[in-house]
Amino acid sequence: MEISELKQQALASILDMDGRVSDRMVLVVRRGIKGFPRGEFLCETERGMIRSFDPLKILEWVRKNERQPIESHT
Repeated sequence: MEISELKQQALASILDMDGRVSDRMVLVVRRGIKGFPRGEFLCETERGMIRSFDPLKILEWVRKNERQPIESHT
C-alpha cells in the first residue's frame, strides 16, 4: 500500500459514509515498519497480522514519513 492510500484510508476511517466518527481502522500488516504505530493485534492470517489502529496516529506517522516509501505491505 502506498502512503497516499494509507492516508486516504485513515481519513475515511475517521468519518465513515454515514457521517459517524470512528476512532479505529483495521489493516493487515506483514512485518514491522520502523516507527509505525503498533496497533492492537486482532488475529493472524496467511496474509499477515490483522491489527486495529487509531487513524489519528496513522495520519501523524504519514505526516512524518510522506516522502519515504513503505517497505512493508500494510
